[in-house]
Amino acid sequence: MRQELADGSTLMKRLVGNSTEMVRLREDILDFGQADGHVLIDGETGTGKTLVAHALHAVGPRAGKRFVSVTCSGIEDEKLAARLFGPVEDGGLPLVEEARGGTLCLEDIEALSPVLQGRLLAYIDSQGMPPATRIVAICNAHAPGRSLEDLLRPDLYFRLAGTKIVLPPLRARGQDILGLFKTYATDYAEEYGCPAPDLSAQDAAYLLQAPWPGNVRQLMAIAEQAAL
Repeated sequence: MRQELADGSTLMKRLVGNSTEMVRLREDILDFGQADGHVLIDGETGTGKTLVAHALHAVGPRAGKRFVSVTCSGIEDEKLAARLFGPVEDGGLPLVEEARGGTLCLEDIEALSPVLQGRLLAYIDSQGMPPATRIVAICNAHAPGRSLEDLLRPDLYFRLAGTKIVLPPLRARGQDILGLFKTYATDYAEEYGCPAPDLSAQDAAYLLQAPWPGNVRQLMAIAEQAAL
């Protein structure tokens, strides 16, 4: 898995689909991957934001450097601050040093407290331009009626959102839905040693009209159930 996540061509092949949205997404990844600026990735749950973060790193000049990821939610401020900036209890390097020269991926960026947002902003400003370490921030949840711009301090938001990628929800991808279902169902059928399920016209219509709140992750689960 680690080798696959480091291979840019392999990652791009996983971002399948012929919809306008997916063609544009792949183009953006290839373009933004060559740049040095920080990136903000947004989109609904299950759309593949973490995969896109890995792809941005793997297709660019930092591909041979470290990709370090941390989830900002569910960790006490003091512990997260130590993991990010030090001092680390076991004497190891803080994550900002582990990622030096490469990419630091911050999942659940919206969960950062105001204090840690300030420390992250100071770290970003201390790097200058081009930054030694690229920050890729992923937003995984929004409070009802509020955007990420409402949840982050404005100066940090605009540092991160200079380059922004918003992943399309599955329901907006049209015929991609059927292609993805067939691919996943075939893969699961091979894994379980059973024939691939047939897709009736009624089934296809249901897939195309479904709201897909869980997006691609939900589609994968349904394809696995169909294969079984």
